[in-house]
Amino acid sequence: MHRNKLIIALIALLAVTSAIFAYSFYLNTKYNREIETLQSENLAIRSENQALLENITHLKNETIELRDQIAKLGNQVNELKDANERLEFKLKKTEETALDLLREVQTLKEVKSTSIELPAVNPWGEGIMIPTNVFVTHGLSGTYFEISEVLSGVGAEKAGMKAVKVVCEILKTSPSKHQFLFKIREPRNIEGMILPVVVDGESGGAGLTVALISAMGGYTLRSNITITGTIELDHSIGPVGGVNQKAIAARNEGYRVLLVPSDVRLAVPGIEIAPISKIEDALKIMLVGYS
Repeated sequence: MHRNKLIIALIALLAVTSAIFAYSFYLNTKYNREIETLQSENLAIRSENQALLENITHLKNETIELRDQIAKLGNQVNELKDANERLEFKLKKTEETALDLLREVQTLKEVKSTSIELPAVNPWGEGIMIPTNVFVTHGLSGTYFEISEVLSGVGAEKAGMKAVKVVCEILKTSPSKHQFLFKIREPRNIEGMILPVVVDGESGGAGLTVALISAMGGYTLRSNITITGTIELDHSIGPVGGVNQKAIAARNEGYRVLLVPSDVRLAVPGIEIAPISKIEDALKIMLVGYS
């Protein structure tokens, strides 16, 4: 009896133990599956993280490349800006040069000139008339002399320089705003041969002054009046020599009046000798409309 109970107890214990073992096995199997699932998920997450890290690294590299490209583009933009500034500067200079050339062309169209014959004396003491042209260009500067086939001393150029100063004072302008050219041409006889003459001294100064005023002011020279005498910086007409020979030469060329310095007292048949003291007197007499 006692033995049967013991057997029953052992059987019950074995059943309980088996149940416990079975449940433990079930739990262990469940936990193992969950662990495997977690491990799989963990691996998947690690793979995703690795992929994300790779993507992040790739994006970083792309960002660096983009920054490099942006930097290069920035450099190219700066280079283009510099090139554009250089082109604008060159364009401005080109425009300025074009405007300067246009002004020069316009200036060249504004050349004013007057022709005048000035009495002189040749080496043999004979009077002669010398064709002289004066040219005035507004906007340029300088005083120039062109003397062809004529022997000239420094006196003629000195007379021209004085004439420029006096004329600019009268017209209230600056010599730096104009270019003056005195062209003294060779005198010729009726056969066209060049006549020898020395253009020296300052006796043509008054005539050059009158010619400049005529050109710059647009006044017409009276064709039958000429002049001899130096021009002084106080506007006075200075003394000259050979007035008698000059008067005869002027008369022979058809002139009716010869203006001379105020100290001259002379009478020559066929021509009026008119003494004057100031260049303003000569301008009123020789230029039509000047007052």
